[in-house]
Amino acid sequence: MADIGYLVLLFYLIGGFVAVYSNCSNGWIRNDDSCYLFVDLHRKTWLQAKSDCEARNSHLVVIESKAENDFVKNQLAKLHPGTEDQFWTAGNDLVTENNWVWGNTSDIFEVSFWHPGEPNQSAGEEDCLTFYTRYRFDWNDEHCNKPMPYICEVEDYIDSGSIIG
Repeated sequence: MADIGYLVLLFYLIGGFVAVYSNCSNGWIRNDDSCYLFVDLHRKTWLQAKSDCEARNSHLVVIESKAENDFVKNQLAKLHPGTEDQFWTAGNDLVTENNWVWGNTSDIFEVSFWHPGEPNQSAGEEDCLTFYTRYRFDWNDEHCNKPMPYICEVEDYIDSGSIIG
């Protein structure tokens, strides 16, 4: 038994840290270091969707790269072909008009994939970001109080910490 303890200690000292990648929960879809849940049966306003994702220990999806944007678009195309749906993301300009940020961090967008002519404030007060099927899942600004499907994201990387020695 002492040999096993020695091997575990050696593993920690050589590795420096331990990183664990767990599987996504049932119904969630993995992409890189995140898991995504596409919620379409229970349409919610942006604020309700944000709260529901948080209750699931996640957040509305935050797009950090073209690869991630393409992944979400491809999943939406598979799951919702031919619909007119829009899907909430964490993006919004609720605090300052035309200052688009991610709702869970308040970080300004590092990348954007707006449909040409968007954001446009059509009919005023369009302050929340969606993927819009009509625009081939490009980004659209929309009224935050409309009940819509939404996408939750959770980073699936668990870092157990570093061993200093």
